[in-house]
Amino acid sequence: MSASHPNVFKLIKTYMEFAEKHPVASIAIAVCVHPNMDAADFEGEVGMEPLLRANLARLDKKIEDFVNLWSLPPNDPSLTKDNVVYNLAHDPLNHDFLIWLVDAEMTRRRAGAPAPLKVSFWCGTDAKERMEKDNRRQWLEKVFRPLLGMIGAVEDFRYDGHHSTDFVPRNITAAVRNGERVPILKSGLPPRHPGSVTITLRESWYWPHRNSNLEAWLRFAKYLRERGEKVIVVRDTEKAFDNFADFQTDSEASLYTAKRMALYEGAKCNLFTSNGPVGLVLFSHAPWLQFVPIEEEGSTYQPNTKKFWKDSNGIEPGEQYPWASETQRLVWGKDSYENIVNAWEAIPLTKELSYGT
Repeated sequence: MSASHPNVFKLIKTYMEFAEKHPVASIAIAVCVHPNMDAADFEGEVGMEPLLRANLARLDKKIEDFVNLWSLPPNDPSLTKDNVVYNLAHDPLNHDFLIWLVDAEMTRRRAGAPAPLKVSFWCGTDAKERMEKDNRRQWLEKVFRPLLGMIGAVEDFRYDGHHSTDFVPRNITAAVRNGERVPILKSGLPPRHPGSVTITLRESWYWPHRNSNLEAWLRFAKYLRERGEKVIVVRDTEKAFDNFADFQTDSEASLYTAKRMALYEGAKCNLFTSNGPVGLVLFSHAPWLQFVPIEEEGSTYQPNTKKFWKDSNGIEPGEQYPWASETQRLVWGKDSYENIVNAWEAIPLTKELSYGT
């Protein structure tokens, strides 16, 4: 399945159906492709160019008006670094928010601003309508707000605070190498299924080639069970209520961030591919393994390239995050059965964690 935004197909289909019913004489199209590609072209009857340009001018005004709906109000430069704003109408609707939040908390501490960190969520001037689109309300209520409490932040309702556009860990990595400590997330809930081994699956329509190797993970789950381990599978939110063979799943952990964190906190070890929820254990004392395949430069998915890891995460393939313990490891390779077993057998789960709070 294509990783293109579904609304792109919807718009293309609308105009294809229109062209089948009406004598369309000319068309122009502009395309933007992640991470940094674009294209534009036009075609049709010669002589229609002036009208086409007039239509493009109206389209440009329409885009400008739309941008104004989600743009943040002016920043108040007198505010200290404990006042931050997340642009819920524009910024990522995924677990990149956690990286942004950790960076904001470390920035607050570094600046000597008072605690707690105060986070406002800007929803745009058309907030009521926008909040019902793209699962924004669900992300806010089930992921973003719960994360505030886990890091000791509180929600605020002023929208002129500091706004960062860094959603990757490079600043965090650099700060730790400079002697700072990362904040440790805490669910505030009793552990769920203590002593279990969790397997968190990625099973999304978006960038499907990043999805977990289900065959390998099922085989590994059986390997663990044969050795007396209790396995809990956390399926992707899209499949929260689906079974995974005959293994126990935790649908509430799939849906609710605090319960997910409580599961990870009490686990013997947590295993992931490259997905958003791994950020929860990245800033915790919980043991974890994350499998990261490195792709060639110029590949469709840039975040799995060596350059992206160096530029955006601050580490190169083969390295580890500077705050990670011996039981918190990036495994540089695909989630094949052999790689999973080898990484599992190598992790020293009996050793105590060595880093601070």
